[in-house]
Amino acid sequence: MTESLMNTLQDVPFTPRTELGKRLASLRAEILASGTPLLSPADLGKEMAEVRGGIPDEADH
Repeated sequence: MTESLMNTLQDVPFTPRTELGKRLASLRAEILASGTPLLSPADLGKEMAEVRGGIPDEADH
């Protein structure tokens, strides 16, 4: 996902419909309120690889 698409998506109102969606939206709101910056797609991929023990995502190949 490109940075410009992510910026556009941040401006779109989102209403979660499932319990999981509501929980994820709540967590995101908590993170934003804390002042912690959200990860970029590249940084998120790096963190996911670290959690997997250094195994990259299939999309990285």
